[in-house]
Amino acid sequence: MTGTLRTIECKDWKLEPITYYEMDLKFQHAYHNFTYFSLEGESMIGFTDRIRYEVRKMYGAELTWVEE
Repeated sequence: MTGTLRTIECKDWKLEPITYYEMDLKFQHAYHNFTYFSLEGESMIGFTDRIRYEVRKMYGAELTWVEE
């Protein structure tokens, strides 16, 4: 299972910078993708570990990803 990891930088209502992460999971033989978003304040390592765990639990597959 492969994913594309994007870093999204934006500002909150106090104009403080916030970094979010988004990962699109692509299926080899399917017509749809799943997109996951990070939790507020979640680190990239925490985010990718959480998605890796979800993928292993739901699909029995290891996750690899590329950063966009």
